[in-house]
Amino acid sequence: MRRHDSDRPSDFPPERRERYTRAERVMRRCDAERETYRGDDFTFDLTIRHRNPQFPDACPQPVDLTGYVVWCALKYNFGDPDNQAAAFLSSPSGGVTIVNVPLGLVSVTLPAIATYAFPDGKVRLYSTVKSKSPTGVVLTEEVGLLDVWPSGVAAIS
Repeated sequence: MRRHDSDRPSDFPPERRERYTRAERVMRRCDAERETYRGDDFTFDLTIRHRNPQFPDACPQPVDLTGYVVWCALKYNFGDPDNQAAAFLSSPSGGVTIVNVPLGLVSVTLPAIATYAFPDGKVRLYSTVKSKSPTGVVLTEEVGLLDVWPSGVAAIS
């Protein structure tokens, strides 16, 4: 049962939105925990893999990303809307690069400016990578955590 009448978390100010614990998010085995420093460029790579429905017990295989669009959102709170993300990156707009199309390799780059103004303490961001196939199928590929630690130098230029 929901704690409020709306099923859209963005209808409420941040202090009234539901918060999710790690257990509630049901993290998958392949999900990552990463770290960086405030004001640093940060890049991580991942391989998009899917299971073959004909062989459900087989290992997931890399996806040929021809015609795919890939997004990555880094949010302060897991349930925040995309327009309140610390960074929202995509393959068409920038920040997400499909490095090897046949082998499903994707590189996500968080620019230094996205974390430059963070406070002098650890900031935890929730990351989600999603893909959209040429046929319109949208899938969550990874959900993870990014801890941004303070840095002794604030300058980025």
